[in-house]
Amino acid sequence: MDDDQSTPGQYSVAEALKCMSGDNVSGHVVSNEECASLAAELAQRRVKDFIPHNTLAGHIAPLAIKCEQMGKELHVLLLGCNTIKAVPALKKAIPANAQGVVTLLCTSEVWPSDCSTMLWCLYGALARTKDLNSFRADTRSLLGTYTDHYQRQSIEDTSRQELKITDSLANAVHCDRLSNIRTEDGGHAVMQLL
Repeated sequence: MDDDQSTPGQYSVAEALKCMSGDNVSGHVVSNEECASLAAELAQRRVKDFIPHNTLAGHIAPLAIKCEQMGKELHVLLLGCNTIKAVPALKKAIPANAQGVVTLLCTSEVWPSDCSTMLWCLYGALARTKDLNSFRADTRSLLGTYTDHYQRQSIEDTSRQELKITDSLANAVHCDRLSNIRTEDGGHAVMQLL
């Protein structure tokens, strides 16, 4: 990786360091130089593989049916940007009798990629059969706490320009049982916030 050269729309170490020049908060474990190097490397490696919503729903539906037959719950965490757009396809592909055992967590905005892990980091410790209340409350609290830090970041990211969230990042996360979700005439899913 070349530290000084970059093409338009790509980060270089020099550009990342420039963005971080005023970031001298005590408690940093990693130097600005090392962090800038890692950020530039990550920015150069990101790609997206698009999967049609119907394909995704077609792969999840048999699992939902099997979970319903076995009396188990299925929690589906859709962590990318605007994943609420996949919900109507899931609603259509999963039979009504199996929708009651499926809980979906998804986002309704362009989602900050560095926050995606927050949507599942408390899941293993807090999710309980027939009860996601602790998981929902603590994840909402964690996202609310992180929002101020996220909004102060001086990293330039074009996806942040599309972000329409003004309050807590948790206001872009939805969590609901599939049987409770309804779809509007335009095909948009209506579901509870986290």
